[in-house]
Amino acid sequence: MQVARDFLQREARRFAEHVEISIHPPEDTARLSDCSDLEAFLPPGKRAWGRLLVGVRCRWPVEWSVFLQARVMAPGDYVATRRSLRAGQTLSAEDIELRQGDLADLPDDTLIDTALAIGQRLRHTVTPGQPIRQDMLQPPLAIRQGETVRIIVRGAGFQVISSGVALNDAAAGERVRLRMESGKTVQATATPDGRAALGF
Repeated sequence: MQVARDFLQREARRFAEHVEISIHPPEDTARLSDCSDLEAFLPPGKRAWGRLLVGVRCRWPVEWSVFLQARVMAPGDYVATRRSLRAGQTLSAEDIELRQGDLADLPDDTLIDTALAIGQRLRHTVTPGQPIRQDMLQPPLAIRQGETVRIIVRGAGFQVISSGVALNDAAAGERVRLRMESGKTVQATATPDGRAALGF
């Protein structure tokens, strides 16, 4: 059990600095011969996180192996919602809070820093107390539908600045459709400063 605990402690530090480990003793050790060279391991594709089985094998003088039930917990803070929020809403400091829990029980991309959530938009509606994951968020809008947008047209050796009305919302890096004064519609890329870039 000590060999398994030391192994899990080393492995778990890849994911969190402070972890708590509990291991259930094997049900039957009577059949196991004395061993002077023990090695702990995880089944292929598994990691030292949450509830798991950890293996311990003897390499000398007699080969045997046994699996132990274990749990690796990582107490810490995570970002959660204070109240119900709708899809498309931009998160503010009043919408979220830090809560304490076992990070090993949460999805890998759960945020642990409120600064990473503030200013981001929700992809879908969330309920109070729901952990915020990175895949639930999208960048803030740089351009909103109906806005008059400055368009920068760049080509080989030239640059032209024009304007058009945005026909859809767009975050930085996303495509935005614009209606020019002539009535023609063009597609450009939204920039972080709220303009649109069109290259040739």
